[in-house]
Amino acid sequence: SNKVTAFKLTPSGTLATIYNFGTSATDGWAPYGPLVQGSDGNLYGTTARGGANDIGAVYQMTTAGVVTIIHSFNNSVDGADPEAGLIVAADGSLYGTTNAILNGGGTIFRITLAGTFTTVYTFPKSYGTTTTLEGPTIEIIQANDGNLYGTTVAGAPAGSGTVFRMTPAGALTTLHNFNIQTDASDPVGAVVQGSDGNFYGEAAVGGVGGTGILYEVTPCGGFTVLHSFSATSTDGAGSRNGLIKAATGVLYGTTYRGGTNQVGAAFSYALPVITGPSIALCNGVVSAASFQPGISAYSWVTINGTNLASMTDTWAKAIVNGNLPTMLDGVSVSIGGLSAYVYYISPTQINVLAPGVADGAAAVTVMNSLGTSAAVSVTAQNVTPAFFQWGSYTVATRPDFSLAVKNGTFTGVTTVAAKPGDVIILWGTGFGPTMPAAPPGVEVPSNTSYATASQ
Repeated sequence: SNKVTAFKLTPSGTLATIYNFGTSATDGWAPYGPLVQGSDGNLYGTTARGGANDIGAVYQMTTAGVVTIIHSFNNSVDGADPEAGLIVAADGSLYGTTNAILNGGGTIFRITLAGTFTTVYTFPKSYGTTTTLEGPTIEIIQANDGNLYGTTVAGAPAGSGTVFRMTPAGALTTLHNFNIQTDASDPVGAVVQGSDGNFYGEAAVGGVGGTGILYEVTPCGGFTVLHSFSATSTDGAGSRNGLIKAATGVLYGTTYRGGTNQVGAAFSYALPVITGPSIALCNGVVSAASFQPGISAYSWVTINGTNLASMTDTWAKAIVNGNLPTMLDGVSVSIGGLSAYVYYISPTQINVLAPGVADGAAAVTVMNSLGTSAAVSVTAQNVTPAFFQWGSYTVATRPDFSLAVKNGTFTGVTTVAAKPGDVIILWGTGFGPTMPAAPPGVEVPSNTSYATASQ
């Protein structure tokens, strides 16, 4: 039988079945991926079969076990066979993958809790490309830089799989091409992000022993084999599942061969411990709108890293007499030797308004109670224009600041899309000097307009 159940298990071990999946269009079947909980409290998942076309669906399940199909796949347009689970992204939307699509090699999709569906990326089904997707698709993750990271189980030029990065808008970059001849093949499970900002995962085949590896990939594509499994009594061999990261930062995983009895093992791998603030070496300082390297004076800047702050906070209560804070809860940032205006802090991300830094290379450091980070160089330019985005939509309002975006973009918020003839405001940063010059470090007076100094 293909029937499976959804269950609830209390910490004390009491198990209760909350739903029995059938084989029809009303609920789908073969729900291989795990469940996730949306901001509305409901559970969401995928089925590889069932739905209106019997090739998979996305469903909503209440905690009481009421299931509703919110999207049925149809292959030719949006893909088929979603075998991986969903993730809840920072914008509240759900992201997932399909294993196939007509004339393609699978997809990455976004769906709101209300069921608004968008195919974000379609992988080509050709070994002549570096982003080919073949076979079961693995879960993706959203990293602390806001991008999505994942793997494919096959792909050119060697046909051994890839690690990729994709923006929420659908721009995909291949970070590493596996090669069974030089490193490994068949990555399994979702990658996990360490406290150092790098990504860790397993491949089932290859390495020195030919039985799989543990690997590290940086956000810019630097690749390192950390361990080659060997199928000995003190080691394991192969894996069909991914890694998990404990609160201590230690990675844990399993193999299905090797170990003392040659029937599998569980293992741990301790990642480096970072005690002070550290800015990521790859894309550690980027535009807060485009998330690309390069900043401008008085533009919004995002700093990614680890141990950047001990809490999450904004300057909501930190502005005094219109003056913007250069220190927030003991956290300060220097760009080109000048103090930045600190708007948002968290352990892995800081958002600041850049000071009047000169064009050229500028050193960036973060200071907090743990010390001062190593300096990271960033290029300052006269202009670095970019629009802020809600997912794939440019942030836009009407003159009364009501949101100009199609309804369903935000859960529980009714919005009206812009239409021809509407006056709208597009929000961005990095547009360069203004005339007159805007006063630095203070809230801009509302009775003055500050136009860009050049076209």
